Amino acid sequence: MQIIKGDLWGFTQEADAICIPVNGFVKRNGDAVIGRTGLAHYTITYHNSQFGTLVGNVFKFAGYSVQKIAQLKRYPTWLITFPTKPDRMNSDGTNVIESKSSDFPKGKSVPGWACKADLYTIAKSCLELKDLTNKEGFGNIYLPKIGTGTGERKWEEIEPILKVSLDDDRFKVIDYDIPY
Repeated sequence: MQIIKGDLWGFTQEADAICIPVNGFVKRNGDAVIGRTGLAHYTITYHNSQFGTLVGNVFKFAGYSVQKIAQLKRYPTWLITFPTKPDRMNSDGTNVIESKSSDFPKGKSVPGWACKADLYTIAKSCLELKDLTNKEGFGNIYLPKIGTGTGERKWEEIEPILKVSLDDDRFKVIDYDIPY
């Protein structure tokens, strides 16, 4: 795994795939929940307006996992889901994002979009990403600092998981300030 400074979208010409962190919660209309901030929201706004619908459909038929969703229009770069949060979990008082902590007290069921990034989910997604990368023959996979934005985790918690699972130079973690 390499850590590179820059803008994630600046690597679309050389990327085989870009990983988009997702939360696994699907609305009644079948669309995946895409928050008002975060990389998935940015993807809908600037790269693929149907991303939420596509993700919801894929999760319905293939399950909540790392999946190829769509290619960018301008480049043959794939958008890939990277689950970082569970689809639902019970609150233990520490696993809810700060802005929703009063809405989901200890013991209450929390939808995935309101959860903090889950380390087990991230580790599982890393293994799935490596399998998909091998299966597809991808050479350059770019991902943000998974779980550290709207997932509210510290990079020091996430980095060791990625280093162990994504242990070769095909995987590039982009260290940049989110532009939204």
